[in-house]
Amino acid sequence: MEPIQEPTVALILEVPDEFFKDEDHRCIAAAYYVCNLLEKHLIENDHTIPEHWSGGGEEDWGVMFRSQHRDETFNFNIALWPDMSPNDMNQVYICYYLRTSFWKSLFGKQSMIDPSHAIHEVMTKFCQDFKHFRQLTQSQFDKEI
Repeated sequence: MEPIQEPTVALILEVPDEFFKDEDHRCIAAAYYVCNLLEKHLIENDHTIPEHWSGGGEEDWGVMFRSQHRDETFNFNIALWPDMSPNDMNQVYICYYLRTSFWKSLFGKQSMIDPSHAIHEVMTKFCQDFKHFRQLTQSQFDKEI
C-alpha cells in the first residue's frame, strides 16, 4: 500500500434506515448509534473514555465524543452527512482530530494527525463493519462539505 500523503480526517458511513426517523431532522439517533459502536471499538483498541463523555454528548449539529489513548485525547464529531442525493442516503460522518488546548484552538489552526498515526488504522478497521463507507482527507472534506 502506498503511504498516505495527506491524513484521513473524516469517515462517511452508511447507517441502517431504522435510525433515520422523519421527526428526527438532525438524525441524532443515527449519530448516537455510530457513537456507541465507536466507543466499543475504541475501548477494544486500548482507548479509555472519560466517564462524562461515555455515550457522547448531544450538540446542535450532532453528537460529540472523546477518547484518550496514552497521553493523547481525540475528539470525534458525529453528524448527518449533508450530501443527501438519492444515491447517498442515510449517511453519517465522523470527523476526528487530536484535542488541543483552548488557547491554541482559539488562535491557531487545528493540528493534523500525522498520516502514520495508529488512530487511522483503528478508524479504518471501524469502518469495515459498515456496508458502505468512504474516508476523506482534509482537502476532500473541505471540498465536499
